[in-house]
Amino acid sequence: MQQSTDLQNLLHSVHKKSYPAYKALKGSYQFNNYILSIDHVQGDPFASPSHISIRIPHKTAGFPKEYYKDSVTSMTLSDYLTRQFEKQIVHYTFRAKGSGKSGLISISHCGQEVLKRTACEITEKEIIARFFIGFPANGRTINATELEKILFDFLPVCVQKAFLYKNTNHKELEDAIFLAEDQTCIRKQLSSGNLVAFVADGSILPRESGISSRPMKNSVPFISPESLRVTMALPHKGEISGMGIPRGITLIVGGGYHGKSTLLNALELGVYNHISGDGREYVITDDTALKLRSEDGRFIKDVDISLFINDLPNKKDTRCFSTEDASGSTSQAAGIVEGMEAGSRVFLLDEDTSATNFMVRDTFMQEVISREKEPITPFLERAEDLYKKAGISTILVAGSSGAFFHIADTIIQMDSYHPVDISEKVRALCGKYPLNPVKASAFAFPASHRIMKKQAPSIRSHGRNAGRPEQLKIKIHGKDGFLIGKQDVDLRYVEQLIDPEQTAALGLLLKYAIEKLADDRRTVADIIEILSGQLETTNGDIVITPGQRLSVLEQDHFKYDEYPVMDTVIMGNSRLYEIMKEKDAIYAKEDFTDEDGIRASELEAEFAEMDGWNAESDAATLLNGLGIDTDLHYSMMRDLNGSEKVKVLLARALFGNPDILLLDEPTNHLDLDAIAWLEEFLINFENTVIVVSHDRYFLNKVCTHIADIDYGKITLYAGNYDFWYESSQLLIKQMKEANRKKEEKIKELQEFISRFSANASKSKQATSRKRALEKIQLDDIKPSSRKYPYIDFRPDREIGNEVLTVDGISKTVNGVKVLNNISFIVGHNDKIAFVGSNELAKTTLFQILAGELEPDEGTYKWGITTSQAYFPKDPAAEFDNDDTIADWLTGYSPVKDATYVRGFLGRMLFAGEDGVKKVKVLSGGEKVRCLLSKMMISGANCLILDEPTNHLDMESITALNNGLIKFPGVALFACHDHQFVQTTANRIMEILPDGSLIDKITTYDEYLESDEMARKRTVYTADREGDED
Repeated sequence: MQQSTDLQNLLHSVHKKSYPAYKALKGSYQFNNYILSIDHVQGDPFASPSHISIRIPHKTAGFPKEYYKDSVTSMTLSDYLTRQFEKQIVHYTFRAKGSGKSGLISISHCGQEVLKRTACEITEKEIIARFFIGFPANGRTINATELEKILFDFLPVCVQKAFLYKNTNHKELEDAIFLAEDQTCIRKQLSSGNLVAFVADGSILPRESGISSRPMKNSVPFISPESLRVTMALPHKGEISGMGIPRGITLIVGGGYHGKSTLLNALELGVYNHISGDGREYVITDDTALKLRSEDGRFIKDVDISLFINDLPNKKDTRCFSTEDASGSTSQAAGIVEGMEAGSRVFLLDEDTSATNFMVRDTFMQEVISREKEPITPFLERAEDLYKKAGISTILVAGSSGAFFHIADTIIQMDSYHPVDISEKVRALCGKYPLNPVKASAFAFPASHRIMKKQAPSIRSHGRNAGRPEQLKIKIHGKDGFLIGKQDVDLRYVEQLIDPEQTAALGLLLKYAIEKLADDRRTVADIIEILSGQLETTNGDIVITPGQRLSVLEQDHFKYDEYPVMDTVIMGNSRLYEIMKEKDAIYAKEDFTDEDGIRASELEAEFAEMDGWNAESDAATLLNGLGIDTDLHYSMMRDLNGSEKVKVLLARALFGNPDILLLDEPTNHLDLDAIAWLEEFLINFENTVIVVSHDRYFLNKVCTHIADIDYGKITLYAGNYDFWYESSQLLIKQMKEANRKKEEKIKELQEFISRFSANASKSKQATSRKRALEKIQLDDIKPSSRKYPYIDFRPDREIGNEVLTVDGISKTVNGVKVLNNISFIVGHNDKIAFVGSNELAKTTLFQILAGELEPDEGTYKWGITTSQAYFPKDPAAEFDNDDTIADWLTGYSPVKDATYVRGFLGRMLFAGEDGVKKVKVLSGGEKVRCLLSKMMISGANCLILDEPTNHLDMESITALNNGLIKFPGVALFACHDHQFVQTTANRIMEILPDGSLIDKITTYDEYLESDEMARKRTVYTADREGDED
């Protein structure tokens, strides 16, 4: 790493030389608070400016970890910092003089929306900012004096003011983070509230003009109709009310200029978060919402548009349709099918930008042109099926045809920018204006035929590189599109693109896909999954043997709400499900043709080969094994509760004997009976299983190998989790022991050399020993990136025979009796696990025993030799202050010595400057480690722990588990980790839903074996929020 002084010397050396000499500056340089990298040097002062990046360590920047703890806060902080840096550099751009772009300093310009950009990136270690500088020149002669002024005078000021927390507006930044978290909360509540969009009361929807995205001044604030008003509780703003647009078909109507399209425009951009003051910051739309319109002349390749267009006069097959010049209706049909393929759950349409004959055909037109002569099935006749069978809602702005009133679930009239719910009024009128009976063909899901073809690169025909492959180049045309090679990609009608950098990103993604991913086998959907990170590859290949099927446990619990349970499970084998639906559609046809008969026979043969006739039976077996009652097998997914949905999604992943099974936290939210069934299923499963889990007990049961991901490498070990952990610890111990012996031998040799090298008679012998010394090398024990805290609870005094007596305790919380006449006596060797699903009862009992709550009835008494330490489930109150970690822990320490306190923090992996971090900005895992430090420093001989493994990574859980096993005192604890309970507890207590107590002196496994209902009452949960892994 070169220093900033090296850069200054280089600048002095290239001053007044020809412009290409600037390329000598390329490299990285250490400045006071940051590293500056010159990544690309422009060719001349009139070319695109040079690329610069700076890296600021988090310790220097000083931003609270809470502000970049997840993808939402990280993106918001990045956006905020980009805006702040732009505000600073605007004072300095072009202040350095010269030709062309000399003196330019620029960074991405952020609009009203918050986007993830590479202009500012927050990694685990640092903040990276990327921007442009026009290197100054007079003509093409370097003016290094002016560049020195930019790099050493202007830039450090901008960095200090924009990227150091101490110099930012703390309240403004906190408000931006809080707003983003509130927006995320609304998005989550859309799904649970059966909504597709939310528009808050008081929102300002109109914009200044057609070319400005700023809010219009003095415009009418949005007020929800009472019938559509919903109230949401947000973590920071509190309660917020507004219009909730329900799933289904929503019609927006009204006179011209009354705000119909303004509302739709706000909804289509509601897929993005907006900045404070935009007016639309609380307009939130389902993030899969897609704005569709007709696009005359667009290119279509291998799209199944048969859902809307069939029986063309030229007999062209619309099940795999291609054209270079689509009509408006064809382009809109293709857009809808592509949206379905992309997984959109909401379509947004405006009649003004749609093809009229695609949207609706009125009665008069149907009388003149019979259905047999019209290839187009209008959207009006498909919208209901799209919702009921594909789970896709529609929001449509209509102004010319009343036919849509008949299919709408919700009708909103915009009246002078005020929304009015006229659904009931219109339904009463629909009888007066009946529609002709729908004669549309049966609904069938479009098949995906789009394979991305591998393209041979063009060969240069002339010039210096003649005969070599031509490099694929991209030229961006703002938001309108880009040129890739010689192919123009027109994106003018993709109305939800709002920034030229998005267009550039799409161009680069397409270039990467063409060059790296297209292989004549992957579908467009496969490639999108890779590019979107669901199957992320930065380099190298993921190769699955042709013909093998990968099945993944999905995490979206609402994705299949519009499907029956049985269909959802069978969808686990997508090809089998497609065949079933295509067969059904063919057999449902009234005019069954010879071609249909041939196609049906082909499908039947493939169906039989895939054992399709046993599909429902196999699916039912999986569902029954996981505990889904038979009477639910044909229910809709939306009618199931959360744990039942988890089981169905798991059955979907297991269905059809996949060749490769990928499971992420498969035991989460399962009862123990279901987990036991899954363990048995996977033990007997003959194909490949890859599982990610925090449940060590489950891993020990099902895994034959452990993949250790360390230093960016994956090493495969034989054995289960415990075997891997114990053997890896033993290996490190052995290597350290071997090194210790080598060190002793080296020391002995060094002493020999120092004593005898001066003695002439023995000099030859000394020289030989010296050569032996040089040959001895210490084994390089590379420390693991996994850090194990040292958890050791040492009581200050031994506990006596009288520990704790609980006599007849009862407690009612919110009208429910959670503790009902609870009595027990704790012995001096007891480690008691409180198990079962009655979380509130366990927490209430612990709070009573810790002295934080008073019981309604009964008493409890701690022995005089006991001292207690309590680990609360919700420790928020403990950290609601401005103390540093060191000061906070010192307050609980019997020894008020900084070195003594920091020793306990060091055990819990708080190193160096971590001790001066404010406790109120700690992550969930850091708070847990602080509480454990507090318990260790207390010297208590009775520990009460309420879910201590929440937020911890597996290394910390293992360390805590081992610490409690060794603890010579009494422990009362609740924990969802099966292994933790099994290896620690010698007594089990369960508080039943009626508040009564089961108390058994036994191990956890023996308790579960003796009580079948206990297995059903216990649900495993891995709390990953705030995890440190």
